[in-house]
Amino acid sequence: MFDNGSRKHHCPDCASKEKMNFYIMKKLIIFLTLISILTSCSIMLKPDSLQKEKLLFKHLKSWDEFRIEGIIEANYKSFAFRKNIIIRKNTEAFRIDIFDSGIMGLKPSPFISAYMDSVFVLRMPQEFEFIEADDLMFKKISIIFDLEKIYDEKDQIIKNGSLVIGDSEIFFSKKMKIRKIAFPQMQINFHYNDELEFMSIEQNNKEIANIQIDKITHENIRIQKPD
Repeated sequence: MFDNGSRKHHCPDCASKEKMNFYIMKKLIIFLTLISILTSCSIMLKPDSLQKEKLLFKHLKSWDEFRIEGIIEANYKSFAFRKNIIIRKNTEAFRIDIFDSGIMGLKPSPFISAYMDSVFVLRMPQEFEFIEADDLMFKKISIIFDLEKIYDEKDQIIKNGSLVIGDSEIFFSKKMKIRKIAFPQMQINFHYNDELEFMSIEQNNKEIANIQIDKITHENIRIQKPD
């Protein structure tokens, strides 16, 4: 006697359905795994981009207003010196003063001054010039100080690590700090520890000047046009 209940009947259709279900489940698992990987990647990338955006904003904000004190060394053709320098910038103007002696005396007078707002003013020994800023390369590079326009291009900066403005290009570090500004035949390099500590200026890949920074402040920056 055979126990019909204990015999497993062979059903071709059932076997086919099982294979189909297994195939569908396998595909579904692979699909969900891929979705999981892609989602996790997007989750990891998004905070990184947001973090870089915050770092970029903080860094550009530090260039909004500043006062830099340090030593400039220049060596270009027959022109060489080592002098004290003060660089100041606020939302209205930009000024560089180079002093023939220390800046710790009472009201030291700079022997070279450069000032720019809507007009570029250059004062050198026995020389004082007013030059329209629109006619100068200084005006051409002044967009570097237009921080809102730079920040508006944050997506490009985060993606490429640089920003092209006319025939100049600003390069950023992984920490979203300006590390180099390149112009045709000239570039300015920025070196940081925590704050900016050193700047070098190169022409045709040869250093012509550098600035060793002793002190930086960012508050209550007042700038007067040279007398």
